[in-house]
Amino acid sequence: MTYLEELAAQAALNKMFRGGYFSICTLDDVLKMGSIIPDRKAYAILHTLHCVDFKDMPDELRSEIPELIRQCLGIATIFQFDSLKQKTITISSIQRLINYVNG
Repeated sequence: MTYLEELAAQAALNKMFRGGYFSICTLDDVLKMGSIIPDRKAYAILHTLHCVDFKDMPDELRSEIPELIRQCLGIATIFQFDSLKQKTITISSIQRLINYVNG
């Protein structure tokens, strides 16, 4: 992905997390934009969660969603996601994105 595509993906995924429920459509858009074929197992788990409120998921499952997204994207590192409890989950070493997000 290009830098702008990474920023767009990050913005879309963060919006989804703030929206209160998981949307496979958001992930599908990111995958399509990057011409990425997702990891089948991770995608299957996430697909079953489509439109499920984060509050209705067990904590253990909810906390694994960023990692499942990373697996779907098939890259070693991605971005920072705003968690549902207003803390940041870092699953990235892409320094320019971290610096951009943190201002």
